[in-house]
Amino acid sequence: MNSRSDRQTIHRGVWTLCIAAALLSGCVKPDDNANRLFVEASQLVRDGQELEKKSFTRALALYLRSQEKLREIPARFPSSEMAVKLVQGQLRVGSYTVSEFEDIVLTQARMKAKAEADPLSCALLVSDRVTDPSSRAKLLIDIAKIHLQKKNADFGAELLMRALGTANSINDTSLKSGIIADISMMFAQSGNYEKALAVTNSIEGPSDKTGALTAIADAYGKIGQGEKAAEILFRSLVTASTIKDPSFKYGALIDIARAYAAIGRFEPAMQVVKIIDNPAERTTAYFAIARAHVRQGSPDKCSEILSKAFVAASMIKDPARRGLALSEIAKIYNEISRFDQSQMIAKIVSDPAMQTSLLGEIAGCLYKNGDGVRAEDMLDQAVQGVAAVSDPEAKVKLLSFLAHQCLQGGESDRAVELIHQAYAVVLIINDPVVKANLLTDIAGLYRESPLSGKTSDILGQAMQEVSGAVKDPYGRIQLLEKIGDLYRVIGKNDKAAQIFAEEVQVANGLTDPSHRVSVYLEIAARYDEMELKKELLGVISEALRAAALMNDYSYKTRTLVDIGERYAQKDMPVNDDSRAVLHDIICGL
Repeated sequence: MNSRSDRQTIHRGVWTLCIAAALLSGCVKPDDNANRLFVEASQLVRDGQELEKKSFTRALALYLRSQEKLREIPARFPSSEMAVKLVQGQLRVGSYTVSEFEDIVLTQARMKAKAEADPLSCALLVSDRVTDPSSRAKLLIDIAKIHLQKKNADFGAELLMRALGTANSINDTSLKSGIIADISMMFAQSGNYEKALAVTNSIEGPSDKTGALTAIADAYGKIGQGEKAAEILFRSLVTASTIKDPSFKYGALIDIARAYAAIGRFEPAMQVVKIIDNPAERTTAYFAIARAHVRQGSPDKCSEILSKAFVAASMIKDPARRGLALSEIAKIYNEISRFDQSQMIAKIVSDPAMQTSLLGEIAGCLYKNGDGVRAEDMLDQAVQGVAAVSDPEAKVKLLSFLAHQCLQGGESDRAVELIHQAYAVVLIINDPVVKANLLTDIAGLYRESPLSGKTSDILGQAMQEVSGAVKDPYGRIQLLEKIGDLYRVIGKNDKAAQIFAEEVQVANGLTDPSHRVSVYLEIAARYDEMELKKELLGVISEALRAAALMNDYSYKTRTLVDIGERYAQKDMPVNDDSRAVLHDIICGL
């Protein structure tokens, strides 16, 4: 019943019923009244078509009035010649038959009016112009995700099914599998577990299928259905065994081990680890299991797993990767207050900066635990490590990190001493971007210290660097945002707003509209948090104007999705300026 002839048959039936009802009620009027209504209805359609150039919302209102008048003819004047011709489909409203008017004109007008008032609906409309099926499917998934977050479950699921239909037309098997896996995982995240499992049957690539099954198992685990999760993880493990690429296979096995541990199934998790024959990857799997023990409050079990991780890490040939693995082991030992073990690990890390960071982290933990004597000793060792670092930027970052650890541990005097040292090193740095960035970091540390009054002074110095020497627009934008954020944190919203306004001006000069939009949306988030509604709506309008300039429909849709998400998060109304931009975007399709 989807063909035009079928729809025309339905419309004739509706008109016939209207006539029959009117005859039974005895409501009969002369032909000239019926003619008058038809003329008025036709004129409303013509006026609506003209009004579409300015507003689809107002045009829709005229179309609906026209529809009312057309339906009034058989209802009030069933015996008129006009009513008979309407039933027989002999009349045209403007250039359309009545069925075309209702099926095509009204349907499109409703869609366009909705898109004119909502960037997300506009994104959906623009996505129809994206010719690449993989790009279109990804966009539909992202739009569906926002609707699911807004609790529009039915429409979100409908969009996911549309995405699935689009994905099935992709020729590249690998690309298709990845997108269908994303759809499956989205169904799982929204609580539609059975649908998520059904979709996995369409995934051809074993790596993507494994990832989807593991994600579904995670979703079941989060709602307390451990048995079902374990059942699905076994299916995932069987699928993972067919993956040929070693790197993908290791990643899948690590994820399965993590998922087993997350639901408290540590024995099968450890069995999975045994399958992993690469020491670096096996170490990563041990970390996932160890952290699960931390979450469950089992420090002894965690320590046992970390001992195995240490053995595996010692077998890693690449020094840099071995150092990172050892560093992670030390950090987890800190989380369970096994400081002797973490100190032992720190001592054998060969990278001086990494060793210094680990010693500083241990010192911070010891301060928190009230062991000031050991903390001081550890901190002294860390400071000695800083002295061996020659690069000024790296030295400042290490001193700042150590100061932060002291502040977290309540040792403010020692922290201030370290902050002063970091500031002294910053002053000898010549690169204005690096200097401004580090000055802002130091200002943040002063804010947490007893010398919080110095925060604004240091931020002022950072702004001088930005204003005087930072020419690259992207560097300026990044620094202005960072400095503005800190002004906002210390309660100087007026200063922060001034800096964000300057950031908008810099963004206006970027040639790539997608880059401008990215900056506008970041600033919009700040204005929103500061409750600056006028500025928020203004920068969102700028983002929409940038989107209107994009020629690539995929980029345009992506931008509208990002903007639409911002509107959806706050249920913001679309102002007249934004509505006008959306109208122009729709007209350009």
